[in-house]
Amino acid sequence: LHCYGSTATGLQTRLSDLDVTWVPAADGVVEDSRERDICELRRLFHTVGVLPVVLTVREEVADCAAALGPHALQARLVLPHVAPPVLRLEDEAGRAVCDITVNNCEGLRNSALLRAIGDACPAFRVLGRVVKHWAQRCGIADRARGRLSTYGLMLMLAGTLQRHGALVDDAAVAALWRD
Repeated sequence: LHCYGSTATGLQTRLSDLDVTWVPAADGVVEDSRERDICELRRLFHTVGVLPVVLTVREEVADCAAALGPHALQARLVLPHVAPPVLRLEDEAGRAVCDITVNNCEGLRNSALLRAIGDACPAFRVLGRVVKHWAQRCGIADRARGRLSTYGLMLMLAGTLQRHGALVDDAAVAALWRD
């Protein structure tokens, strides 16, 4: 089980959720099977969810308060066509508390890059939180609704800072690609 996203990069805000991915490697090889990933998430979903399960076109929804104690959480298995499938735990207001994926190696790589940039330039994390907060308040950052992803915004911020010589020097950038 690996943490990725804003919590792993240090770019979390007070409204950030926890993003975790399970990478069940067999002999060190990560399988790339969307159907198998959906099956694994569905199995976990039915472990924490309580019947009845409500089915929609791309989601399965169940109350999981009984399985998780007094916390009024709802489990939502989201099956988007392009992005990785995700088991989302939401609070009473419908805000994501935790997103669980399987084999989301791309998310791990993206987080490692942003973490390395933040380690090289701590001001990036501060500015990144400001940009995220602004974009969320303006409704600009919402990948699920076809808007910009916060990862994309962070790459734009890093590019802008780099162009103005405020991020890291060229030798440090080259070192990021070697690591």
